[in-house]
Amino acid sequence: MTTSIRFPDGMQERLKKLAKQHHRTLHSEIIQACDAWIERNQVINPKLVQVIASEVEQSRSEGMSEDDVKWMAAGAAIRVGREQGIIGEAVSDEMNAAIVAVVKQELKK
Repeated sequence: MTTSIRFPDGMQERLKKLAKQHHRTLHSEIIQACDAWIERNQVINPKLVQVIASEVEQSRSEGMSEDDVKWMAAGAAIRVGREQGIIGEAVSDEMNAAIVAVVKQELKK
């Protein structure tokens, strides 16, 4: 696929410098940057999103308060994530923030 990108002033030159430092072409540097961005922003596994949605639904059906629903959903995501090897023993700040964001999203439904 071919696409055109308009960079803000100075960005193309900064990317060229980075590409040279990393012994890559400008194209390869842009691809690497995009891959890194995608990886950082896909912190939470889709399976955990399903776990959170399920837990929110179940906790609400049991009449829990929204605060309790929030904690139950986050706890379920961490528990299942650890059981399935998606999350390590220590939950990173990024993973915790991603779980909280998904829980908030599910609570709005």
